[in-house]
Amino acid sequence: VSQLTEQSFVFGNQQIPGKFVFLSRRYVFAMVTSKPVTVGHVIICPTRPVDFMKELNELEMLELFVTAKEVARKFEEKFRVKNFMILIQDGESSGQVRLSEGDDRPSVCVQLIPLDDEKTDISKQFTIAQRYDRASAKQEEEAKRYRGLFESSTQSALM
Repeated sequence: VSQLTEQSFVFGNQQIPGKFVFLSRRYVFAMVTSKPVTVGHVIICPTRPVDFMKELNELEMLELFVTAKEVARKFEEKFRVKNFMILIQDGESSGQVRLSEGDDRPSVCVQLIPLDDEKTDISKQFTIAQRYDRASAKQEEEAKRYRGLFESSTQSALM
């Protein structure tokens, strides 16, 4: 796990410090976001940045969704989350995540957003989230907490 925090990952044209990544597989990695819509909002990204899902090969596509399922299951077990919104951002017009103003390369990702049992106005939450960037220390702390959920499964069965 300490090796993970020393690595660097690519999302779009941004370098992502390993301290924000809580799970790494051969074809994908999962990270916390600086603009969470809800507590536990995470992003699962292919290790090879692509603009569209159709550019992913079968193994990348499989691991992307298997990892999303695994993260959701762990969050359900540990944090008692039963409902998730799963967003697939495919193409620039889909509102793909841009981590900074200079991020001019869209990249496919899956956003996993835990929802509580009550009806939540998720569009309002997205608007609120876009107004601020969370402190780096908070992101690092959250990634460390999630990393602990996956310590025994850091290698992919697809390797």
